[in-house]
Amino acid sequence: PIPIRTRAPARGDRKHALMEGYEQPGVGDYYLKPRASRKSVLIEPYAYEFEGRQLLMTTLAVPVLDGGRFVGVAGSDLILAELQQQVQAIRLYDSGYASFFAQGGTYVGDRDAERVGRQPDAAALGMDAAQFAAWQQALHGGKPFVTEVDDPRLGSRATYVQVPIRFEGLDTAWALATIVPTQEVLKDLHALQ
Repeated sequence: PIPIRTRAPARGDRKHALMEGYEQPGVGDYYLKPRASRKSVLIEPYAYEFEGRQLLMTTLAVPVLDGGRFVGVAGSDLILAELQQQVQAIRLYDSGYASFFAQGGTYVGDRDAERVGRQPDAAALGMDAAQFAAWQQALHGGKPFVTEVDDPRLGSRATYVQVPIRFEGLDTAWALATIVPTQEVLKDLHALQ
């Protein structure tokens, strides 16, 4: 085990403990990824129980180097609840909405809160297998993605536009997607003619 110090900013509580599992892929990614890459990393969101509540969090972890030699990690856990609330409030045209994804595909924010923390499949996004594969490739590669889908939540054809959101100093890109019924977009175009 390695020593860890934590502080809850709102209350100022400080805790000292021994961290276990840091050498285990998955649970230990906050330690293993910056150690291997020697770069700062933003960990894929994960569920964490705190004071009886399940929270969706991510960790920003920075390697601590001494003359190029890895000596540890400094990090900060970030609760993503406020981000979910902001994405949930986005309305586009009459019935369009937004979704926010981490690079690995986890919903970070969505109009439907129950999707947060999960990963979609092709059917959930209204995509066929080829579209879904292209979506995954764009998401993992931090690239824009545009397609037309049969959105199951809107019950209609929709224009799906996804743009990468980059974080300065990190190789990670998350993505904001907008989903708008195609007929609502075309209605405005026809009005301009």
